Amino acid sequence: MTEAGCSACGCGIPGACDVLYCPDFLWPGIAVLATVFFGLIWFNRKKFAKPRFKILLVGWLILVLVFAITVYLNTETEGDRTRRAAEACQAEDNTGDTTPYITCEY
Repeated sequence: MTEAGCSACGCGIPGACDVLYCPDFLWPGIAVLATVFFGLIWFNRKKFAKPRFKILLVGWLILVLVFAITVYLNTETEGDRTRRAAEACQAEDNTGDTTPYITCEY
């Protein structure tokens, strides 16, 4: 049975809809980018990648930019999640489902 109450955002509490949720791949992605960066520095010191270090560094910066844009596009607010849940609930109501225990927050 779903509770009949509403979330803080759904009930209109000021500031509750502004909470940001970053995507799950944020911290693993940062760890990978940091590992690659330190690997580039290590290879540069060992003279393995000396002639192409600038090209590799530019490639890494492009990866960082793509990653940052992807994180930005996948970050959502509590308001976005509440709106999406309400739309899904309304869509269920329109299908004629007569489950008596489901309540929607609008």
